Amino acid sequence: MLHPAAVRRATIAAALLSLAAATPSPAATAKRLPVYKVNAQGISSAQAKAVAKAFDLRTPVRRVQGVPTYLDSARFLRVPSVVVTPDAGLDEDGNPTNEQAFDLPALAKLKVLSPADALSRVTKALDDAGLGELGSASTSQSRIGLFGPAGAIASKVLGTQVSFKRKISGLPVVGPGENASVMLAGDGSVSRLNLASRRVTKTDTTRKVIPAEKADATAAQAFTGGCPNQQLKLSRRLVYYSPPATVKARAVVPHYEYRASTVNGGQVVNLLGRYVPAVQGVAPVPKITVTLNGSTVTGRTGVKGGKAPYTYSYTTCSGGLAGPGGPSFSYQLQSREPLSRESVTVAVTDANGVTGYDTATLEIPPGATAPPSARRRATASVTGVKDFGVSYIGAEQDVPGAEQHALDFSALADDVAVKRYSWGHANFWDTDYIDPSLGGDDSSYADNVDLAFVTAHGWPGGFVSGRADGAGGLRDVQFSEAKWGNGDMEWMALLSCQTLKFNDGGKTLFDRWYKSWAGLHLQLGFSTNAYNTDGFGKAFGFNVIKLKLPIVSAWALASHTNQPAGVVYGFAGPLKPVPGSNNTQFISNYNDKAWSGPSSADIQPTGYYWALYGQV
Repeated sequence: MLHPAAVRRATIAAALLSLAAATPSPAATAKRLPVYKVNAQGISSAQAKAVAKAFDLRTPVRRVQGVPTYLDSARFLRVPSVVVTPDAGLDEDGNPTNEQAFDLPALAKLKVLSPADALSRVTKALDDAGLGELGSASTSQSRIGLFGPAGAIASKVLGTQVSFKRKISGLPVVGPGENASVMLAGDGSVSRLNLASRRVTKTDTTRKVIPAEKADATAAQAFTGGCPNQQLKLSRRLVYYSPPATVKARAVVPHYEYRASTVNGGQVVNLLGRYVPAVQGVAPVPKITVTLNGSTVTGRTGVKGGKAPYTYSYTTCSGGLAGPGGPSFSYQLQSREPLSRESVTVAVTDANGVTGYDTATLEIPPGATAPPSARRRATASVTGVKDFGVSYIGAEQDVPGAEQHALDFSALADDVAVKRYSWGHANFWDTDYIDPSLGGDDSSYADNVDLAFVTAHGWPGGFVSGRADGAGGLRDVQFSEAKWGNGDMEWMALLSCQTLKFNDGGKTLFDRWYKSWAGLHLQLGFSTNAYNTDGFGKAFGFNVIKLKLPIVSAWALASHTNQPAGVVYGFAGPLKPVPGSNNTQFISNYNDKAWSGPSSADIQPTGYYWALYGQV
């Protein structure tokens, strides 16, 4: 039986998420489908100026990672706050802190724009700017909720969003290159805008649709990198995939959009989504050859078809080779235990953003596996240093290419902070994120940095590491094992599916995760499944480091530019009532910036917390 407070928290979940329901895809039974020619990568400079004029924007629309974007950081997801303690002492790194509090009376007075009014304003402005063909419009609202031991305290809409979806040849156009939405504040002004939408025309060229069962085999290869997974469960739909705006694609072609899950230790774990070409004759066709000399694997990839130039990305079951490369490669075969087989998978992406895969497998003779290099230890607990760490799973855990998010984020964060650790594949251990009192070692790793960025499979109760459990599965990190923030950690960023789902089986976010917050400021993640699309780690790092946005805004903006429409992102953190305020003010860490602004003081568990959700 649920505690009454849990029931009250659960009853407002629908309002907190207040999102449009997903529209089921049409039955796609065509034997052939057309290829679409790209006439323009997005809106023109003149159209961007027209948009700025039509919406009366304060600053020009500019391109961020190729996407026409506008952000009013003073209005986007703004929660009225006041500084209640200008000098709250020093944090664990010796930096001065303050205490800022949500102001509930001011929050209650925020204007809320109705979905109908938002739809009318946005469609009119876009029509005035000559952009009336972005697709069918729908609305959703971003809402914050505050909770305490007795249940819900307050709930307020922070923005009303109008999103656009297009269909061509009866199929939805999806992907980071087709992501147009506008969010309005309560006064009708634009707080955020991004208009990723390629202009395309239908050609006379049609291609034969790849049978679903054959595409499933390619999808399994894309998810697993050729590494064994006997419990992979796939679901698919036909779409037209538009790659990231940084890809200068000349054609948009049909793909299967895949979602997948697997079972780990009896727990269903959701995998980051993938896209696989759905028609013949459009994807590059790689052929990889490998040889083993002692413990050294060398190889080369040849490519036919597709459109040059090509990019290459490699994954291996051992984790010895990962990330971008060229047509040739070489690496040392290392493992904690002797290997009997190794698989190397290449993903070759062409100039249109279409990817083809190939896998080569080696039988490993006894004695060929070199002993692993020592797992580098993080420095013993340090203070006075800006620092971060990254962890990621790989092909052997069904996320080929996940390391790129970590590498991209690291390349930006390295400019302002010290990287304490970067653990990937089998070197990404569950104990890095588990408290020492519960058998872990996070005081040397996750709780020895300010910010941890993790790419992994997730579910509402935790996430999977890369470390084998000895029973054919992988060890995981569950909410009951973490106490983040009792060391150094302020911000936990999880590119994982459903870790921030508000209500799961009668257990709310509070019931699942709150006890793991032991000084943690912010937990970032997703309520729905997320996708392993190119550029998310780079976008998040750019927003944090270069744009110096609040961490909440940085994660939201990265989601809007690098996740497909319909994905729901979220944030949560602890609250502390301001003494004498009669529960009208609550201290939070909501306005934190990473290494570029005022730092807020840690909040120890008090039974109060907040959560906010938004839809791409």
